[in-house]
Amino acid sequence: MDHPLLEKLPPQLGNYVLQEILGYGTFGIVVRCLNTRTGEIVALKIFENNSEDMERELGILQHLSNSIDPDKVNIIKCFEHFRHEDYECIAYEVLDRSFYDFIRERQRPFALSELRPITQQLLVAFEALTEAHVVHADMKLDNIMLVNHKDQPYKVKLIDFGCGGFFSELEQGIRIMTDGYRAPEVTLGAPLSGALDMWTLGCCLVEGFLHCQPFSNMSDYDNLRTIIRLVEQPSNEMLNRSLYAEKCFLESRSQWSLKTPFEYQASNWKKPDIGVSPLDDAPNLEAAIMYGHENMDEDVQSDLRPLWIYLKICCRRIQRRG
Repeated sequence: MDHPLLEKLPPQLGNYVLQEILGYGTFGIVVRCLNTRTGEIVALKIFENNSEDMERELGILQHLSNSIDPDKVNIIKCFEHFRHEDYECIAYEVLDRSFYDFIRERQRPFALSELRPITQQLLVAFEALTEAHVVHADMKLDNIMLVNHKDQPYKVKLIDFGCGGFFSELEQGIRIMTDGYRAPEVTLGAPLSGALDMWTLGCCLVEGFLHCQPFSNMSDYDNLRTIIRLVEQPSNEMLNRSLYAEKCFLESRSQWSLKTPFEYQASNWKKPDIGVSPLDDAPNLEAAIMYGHENMDEDVQSDLRPLWIYLKICCRRIQRRG
């Protein structure tokens, strides 16, 4: 795995000897390293120059460290932060692989029995974040890591707080979260709360179970269109308080309706990007969940009821928020 930053790095940063690149993003890279002082292997997240993502992530981690034990609440453990020449570095524990990579390696969806422990652990993590008034804001399969799947099957931790923030920083109208996982109140510019992460957790569970993203990442219009088709339309109360509702919706007599693609093009001067999904034939998300898995039988369908109830709680926040 190559990255331009890797070519510029010295073979050692402080006490850490670089071994191999583990991943990368817009922030920089993550490298497997040997700590020559302790003999430990760590994952060193390296940011080039002063990085807002690094400052944000470090601030959140330091805040969390004052009140929680990362191992008990399933959040990645941070060892230290240091600067070496032009590079800001955060040393983390080494984990196994991402939930995203694990799904792709398996080439098949997860069974409900496999999703249960993962869900429970992530809910523990989100409870700890909520108590600390922190929102992750970038929950996706890449940021759920298996700790050591061989020795601890389905033990996971939440990683990457570079897009996170405190509840007090959730200003109405800000653009956060990843396409396809973005909560509708963010897309619409509605009032925000720490419940954003519950929406994305629901998206991740559906993706793990059905092996496809439930909601479109092609455009804001298509994302809202698929949410409305599979779940339901955001409430009039939410739309009335949204800054960007008129981009995708029409209002008539205090009632809102999604624009047609033609109406969207006429008012926004461009065609909306519309994608194709494996869920296009499903009448709604409940049907996709209850009948869309391989080798489905009545016992499995009965067992799925709690999963659907939880997903409904996550998704139908769009009727209560705002």
